[in-house]
Amino acid sequence: MTPSAAVRVLIADDDANIRDALRELLESEDGIEVVAVAADAVAAVEAAAQERPDVAILDVKMPGGGGPHAARGILAESPETRIVALSAYGDRASILEMLRAGAAAYLVKGSVPDEVTQTIQRVLRGESAFSPDVASTVVRELSEQLAGKEEAEARRNRVLARIQTVIEHGGIHPVYQPIVDLGRGRVTGVEALARFDTGMPLQWFEEAADIGLREELEASAVAVELAGLPALPVDAYLSLNLSPSTLLRRDVARLLGAVPLERIVIEMTEHA
Repeated sequence: MTPSAAVRVLIADDDANIRDALRELLESEDGIEVVAVAADAVAAVEAAAQERPDVAILDVKMPGGGGPHAARGILAESPETRIVALSAYGDRASILEMLRAGAAAYLVKGSVPDEVTQTIQRVLRGESAFSPDVASTVVRELSEQLAGKEEAEARRNRVLARIQTVIEHGGIHPVYQPIVDLGRGRVTGVEALARFDTGMPLQWFEEAADIGLREELEASAVAVELAGLPALPVDAYLSLNLSPSTLLRRDVARLLGAVPLERIVIEMTEHA
């Protein structure tokens, strides 16, 4: 759109009275041209594909998929079109659904005429525009998302510090579970199981995986578990639980290379 060209607007609303009122309002303004009207989302997308409007004013709850469907379809056909949502509903779900669909502005029906025309100018400048009640909902949503991200980051840092402390300073306590040959009636081996001061082992390994330290935690567990091999009966084997990626680590290969391999059984698993 050149600076002297009229702003080309599409109106889509299933209420004929609202369509007519909006059209009359906008066409009374200098520099605004209503190029198409539609009564449902499908017709709105078709009109946008043909007219390539600068702005599309969309009813959130109109038939044919509603404003979100229309917004996505219009932006696919005419990416430069700016979307203004217009609705009698100022609820959080409707607002967020339209914003996710690409709306740059959200007005609640009943807004004063000047607010509609000012919103058109604002979105054309690349700005966002919201009715006061809608703005408070958007701000609250953004604040909650930010708080959620901050809490998630703080939790991640706590988990990271806890797992790094165990890896670097110890805190894994192996438990050796006997493996009995029932036919011969004696212990032929033991399975090493990692245990921690607090919490379930599965939780430790899952959290380590979430922050990218699963292999390091498994390798630390192997080192501690192998240290107990000399205390086992000389004819008993030691079974270790290892994930494939951990088994391929050089530090784990060095640990296994320092013990009699005939006494080691590797059980492949998702975690140690």
